Amino acid sequence: MKPPTRLLEFAGVGINAWTAAEGALKIRETALVATEGLACESILHGPAVALGADDSLVCLDGGTGSDRLKQLADVARAQGTVVHQFARPELGEALSIFPLTVIVQKIAAEAAETLGTNPDAYGRDLPGRDAAWSAIKL
Repeated sequence: MKPPTRLLEFAGVGINAWTAAEGALKIRETALVATEGLACESILHGPAVALGADDSLVCLDGGTGSDRLKQLADVARAQGTVVHQFARPELGEALSIFPLTVIVQKIAAEAAETLGTNPDAYGRDLPGRDAAWSAIKL
């Protein structure tokens, strides 16, 4: 998946709101892309109005809340946003997190490859970053 020019939004319903947050974290760390991962409802109640043609939305569907996630995808598409939908409802919500987590990790790895970033460097390979981060213990 090619990273957007502005923002990559991850949306999940139920337990997959956490998968969305994990996806956003991974792509920030590996590809240095502006992103956030939130529950579908949280996006519908604000951030969705800012989505446009320079953005992408990744919808993570584990089975519960599919209708609401589809509404978000539909409104984002209507605003010109590229939408990617991934669903694993056959596993049930509790188990859907495993394949959906693999999907978001793959998105992060592909973004790093596409952009030519070092996914293992945590951005420290960029000028001045290693010195800036050296005093912070992680």
